[in-house]
Amino acid sequence: MANGMNAFDDYYQTMLETDPQTAYLGAVGQAFGTGDRASQAPRDYFAGQFGNVYDQYLGVKGRELMNRTDPSKMTTFTDFLSRQPFTERYGRLTPAQKVCQQEDMLLVQGLFISNAPRMVASMGLSS
Repeated sequence: MANGMNAFDDYYQTMLETDPQTAYLGAVGQAFGTGDRASQAPRDYFAGQFGNVYDQYLGVKGRELMNRTDPSKMTTFTDFLSRQPFTERYGRLTPAQKVCQQEDMLLVQGLFISNAPRMVASMGLSS
């Protein structure tokens, strides 16, 4: 390829732009790692922040469109993610903010589990 890219470079970029949540979670995984327990809390926190981060990106995109930015120079979501200081943002959270996020996730999981029998019965799936 004349531009130094192989045939799959466009494929991978297109796949990430087509599925922004995959690109987002991949960027978070790159920032914090993907296996040890120490990195689980920040990954969980940012998993819940996708909507906020994507909204920020849409704001950037909207400004570029209103300014009639050349389409070849517009920010892609993966470009936007590459400039996100995930580790710095997580480091600036207070301990209370980190705990509240974890408690919220446990609460939602607990509500789902405690309501599961009622949900199954309401759907007529119980025997």
